[in-house]
Amino acid sequence: MSERLDILQHVKNELAESLSGKTGSAGDLRHEVEQAEHNFDFDSYAPYTCQEDEVISDLEKEYWQDAEDFCGEQTYTATKWEEARRAYAGALAYSAYSSLWEQTKQELIEEIEQFESDALDFGCDDPVITLSLSGLHGWAAHNREDSDGLMFFESCQLDGCNGLAKKTDCDLWLSVCFTPKADTENEAQS
Repeated sequence: MSERLDILQHVKNELAESLSGKTGSAGDLRHEVEQAEHNFDFDSYAPYTCQEDEVISDLEKEYWQDAEDFCGEQTYTATKWEEARRAYAGALAYSAYSSLWEQTKQELIEEIEQFESDALDFGCDDPVITLSLSGLHGWAAHNREDSDGLMFFESCQLDGCNGLAKKTDCDLWLSVCFTPKADTENEAQS
């Protein structure tokens, strides 16, 4: 696996963990996602010298300019080449992580907005979306699933409610539950 893919998985994990448990409208969640800041630690990501070479060979082609900007005008003597390599590898990894972080946040915002649109189309008037690390509906069987992985719970099996759920590309679950309109109207007429 390349370092880029490895960093992307770290980004997805950190973003999902930081947003799990958040609830609100798509606008509220968009704000939460936009405000999310990463906490990249190169020493934890690549603690060994051999990993520095992998980071450089995998990320240099795409992120060298950002890494160079990040490093600034720092100069090293020949005896400090190991320190220079570590600093450069760290700057490359940080640049890649930051770029992928922003890209993943934007993709998640788009998924949340699409999920809200799907919920409105499904009959939920005011979708209150919950983000979680696992599916909120547990073992409840969904009635159907579309080609995008959107799960429909439409037979009121969620404690009398219908719902939607979807796993995002960053392994975060989106879900919404609501009382179906027809049941509400039937109860009012009874």
